[in-house]
Amino acid sequence: ANYVITLSPTVGATAGTPGSSPVFGLDRTTDWTKYGGVSTQAAIVQPVSEAAMVHDTVNDRLVVFGGERANSLTNDVWAFEFASNSWRRITPTGTLPTPRRLSPHTYDSVNNRMIVFGGETNTGVVNDTWALDLTAGVESWTAIASAAPLPEVRTDGTLVMDTANQRAILYGGYNAGKLLDDTWVLDLTPGSESWGAGALTTTGTPAGGSIAHCSVFDPINSEMYVFRALDAQIWKLDFSATPTWTNLTVIGGPTARRYPTAVYDPVAHAMIIHGGRNYFSPMASLNDTWSYDIALGTWNQLPSEPNSAGRYWHSAVYDNTRQQMVILGGRNSDNEKNNRIGVLKLTAPIAWQAPPDARPVSAGLPPRSGAVICNDFNNNRIVMFGGRTDGNVLSDLWMLDRTGSGTWVPLAANGPSPSARAFAAHTFDFVNNRLILFGGEGAGGNMNDVWVLDLPVAGTPTWSFIIGNSGPSQRRFASAAYDSSRNNLMIYGGDDGTILGDVWSLNLAAPVWNQLTPGGVPPVNRRGHGSVYDSFHDRLVVFCGDSGGVRNDVWALSLGGSPNWTDISSGQPTIPIQRWRFSSSPTSDGRNVYMGCGDLNGSLLGDFWHLDLTGVTAAWSRVGT
Repeated sequence: ANYVITLSPTVGATAGTPGSSPVFGLDRTTDWTKYGGVSTQAAIVQPVSEAAMVHDTVNDRLVVFGGERANSLTNDVWAFEFASNSWRRITPTGTLPTPRRLSPHTYDSVNNRMIVFGGETNTGVVNDTWALDLTAGVESWTAIASAAPLPEVRTDGTLVMDTANQRAILYGGYNAGKLLDDTWVLDLTPGSESWGAGALTTTGTPAGGSIAHCSVFDPINSEMYVFRALDAQIWKLDFSATPTWTNLTVIGGPTARRYPTAVYDPVAHAMIIHGGRNYFSPMASLNDTWSYDIALGTWNQLPSEPNSAGRYWHSAVYDNTRQQMVILGGRNSDNEKNNRIGVLKLTAPIAWQAPPDARPVSAGLPPRSGAVICNDFNNNRIVMFGGRTDGNVLSDLWMLDRTGSGTWVPLAANGPSPSARAFAAHTFDFVNNRLILFGGEGAGGNMNDVWVLDLPVAGTPTWSFIIGNSGPSQRRFASAAYDSSRNNLMIYGGDDGTILGDVWSLNLAAPVWNQLTPGGVPPVNRRGHGSVYDSFHDRLVVFCGDSGGVRNDVWALSLGGSPNWTDISSGQPTIPIQRWRFSSSPTSDGRNVYMGCGDLNGSLLGDFWHLDLTGVTAAWSRVGT
């Protein structure tokens, strides 16, 4: 009989990328069987952050240069064609800029070229200036404005375009521990580009330099607007005879943050900012969007990006063809890069749109990590919910029918469904044939709600909300087990910003949380571990996980009378290596658990083990090859 179905790996072979393995089944009398393939359709462009991006209005395409992909700096150029909703790589002629990230950049619409300044290369921070001619089919790089004086080398500054005067304005940035507050003007007259006689002399300059800010240029008033994100302040610089800075900060705007993006909306005469990373603890990535009305001097909050774990170090442009803000890539709170396009329509009603590169259902199951998965044995299928892909959390429901073609198809369900999430605790109730899930990481942070998915034989699955906002703290990487003797959901450990070791029970008939206070010496707190209810011994068994270091111990919590912890780790010479974030699945009585794969200090594992709980002490054996 097939005891286990696993989905592996939960992360890709390259750190920061989602897993994309098919599903395998293991028959304990034979060997592995591959059940489902992985869709061959994948985004062409790799997950990226810290890249330069412009909207090429002549050819109606996004053009993306450099940044960090697969943990390496790049000087690749990619284009997303709106006409075909597809990516393709561009190979410009000429001498290429060195690979780099965090380069101030802008779009010269008069001459249809991307302008890139400085940034961080593999050999250090630079101050060279480049122009990429975007004539379709004959794109080419040219080094420009190389004569002294030049701005100081830097990353993280901003470069905005003053089209009427054929110039770009550079402000601020970072170099060797120093925050910069200088302003430079780049003359973009073709063939005679120059940084002029030196930095612009301004009055009223904001105190201290500026890093992690975002800027736009207002062509109506010929002013630059800067959101100094670390201070949550908005400033403007006019370009009168004596350029002057003015602090326009008002109450009610975005919180302090790092690395948001901004675009200028010419229709609303507004500065639109999105995302960033919270400046204060917890340093979570943000998915909020704000509009600064330049005429009124007021902030308005716009819709947050849906199903997003937040972004910082992402790229943004204003698409004047469709009057929308387009964002790409960036990193989430776990520093994972993505390659997702986000589109915010800025005409009424303002709303986020389906990404133009959205994956069609016909392409099959998207790769993901942190999904909820169960073996719906009565219907001979595997059911999967949610997870995270490219830094964004999911709320989709899929099934793989093991009697059919072995392909994933969407699974319809009745009732309101859980919000998008990843790394939720989950367990399967073999008595009532239902999937139970708790908490996890959502777009707005961790959660602690409980949901049940009933999986009737030959019927439509139905979601039911059980309880929320009470009991255990909001968390991810917890474990869940179903105590069939008492109809209780058991939750142990996890991560709410601190690695936890608390134990909770929830009766699913009368849902009220109860925190257990066991006796005995408890196991160390942990996350990303496994747990199971062993009905024969009436105990909760917890194994492996991460406690600040990965583990391979096994503990039992007796549930009859006064709960008590006992270390039941095997004394065998051969046991699994330490790990967390693995796959595991029990038999219906909880006396046998199968565990596979996982993470050992960043190294991905591919081994498979049987945990025998028939005796009082745990017994491990290696399974498969």
